[in-house]
Amino acid sequence: MSTPSPHSKYFERARKGGQARAKRYEQLKTAVTEILTLKTPAQGWARYITAARIITTELETNHDHAIEASGLKRENLLDTVVRWLKADTEGRFGFRLKDEPAHQP
Repeated sequence: MSTPSPHSKYFERARKGGQARAKRYEQLKTAVTEILTLKTPAQGWARYITAARIITTELETNHDHAIEASGLKRENLLDTVVRWLKADTEGRFGFRLKDEPAHQP
């Protein structure tokens, strides 16, 4: 009978933790998608930080429940939104910079 590898035990625990965190952020990410749908300029955004500031203001004003449910600290909200926008290679948020073609799913 073989002994389970301690590496696999820690890997599994980390995987489950990552899935739980992703689930906590889901409502907040949905709100970001909705805000971008409504607020994106026709020509796209000049910079990531410009979009993130508008999104963050809207989240704090109208989506306080989503911030609370996520467990994300408010002081980290702006940096987190910028990171999500930059990492969105699949086009979930529909974010685009000026002079950049819209993402095609």
